[in-house]
Amino acid sequence: ITSHLLAKQALASLPQERIAEIESKTRRHRENLLVNAYMLTKIDTTPLSDVAVREYYENNLEKFGKATVKQYQLLTTRSELPEERREQYLSLVAGARTAGNLADIKSVLEQNGFDVQLTSAELDKTIVDQRLYRFVTAQPVNALSELSFIGGRPYLVNVQSEKTIPAKPLAQVSDTIRKSLMRQRLKDAIKQHSAEVLANSSVEYRD
Repeated sequence: ITSHLLAKQALASLPQERIAEIESKTRRHRENLLVNAYMLTKIDTTPLSDVAVREYYENNLEKFGKATVKQYQLLTTRSELPEERREQYLSLVAGARTAGNLADIKSVLEQNGFDVQLTSAELDKTIVDQRLYRFVTAQPVNALSELSFIGGRPYLVNVQSEKTIPAKPLAQVSDTIRKSLMRQRLKDAIKQHSAEVLANSSVEYRD
């Protein structure tokens, strides 16, 4: 009763712009409630089979923790290599790479006046240039890469190790998968019935 009386008082005292805003929100909320109730009658409520859950799991292992981790060494210049010095750089690398050791190649390049750096890291897609990420990913383990220029800098890479982190067990994530698949069912049902009602309706757009 108190809420009803306060609402009547609000209608009498609030600015019309504020009341119109509240009425608009009320209409949208009512529509949402109606749509949700309607879609619950249209969505496929058939229980998801274990086969469907396993298929989703096997096709999306990376979502459940599976990853390939690469440890690598990388040799490059600290800045872009000038065009006039590229031939000398390539020649020095070609002569020194027979040892297959990036530290030895670095030493030879520094002795000839090149400012280079040798780093070791774990490959992380979120922090390296995407071209460099693809270059490192393509390299086999324990094999010195060919020289590649990325952004004007020459790169030599040696992938030292590679290991695969397995995904979480299916039993541990099956509930999450079922919820995800049910959400997708709802999205598909909304998309389908939205297209149908639009096709069967005449809509007039106003300024």
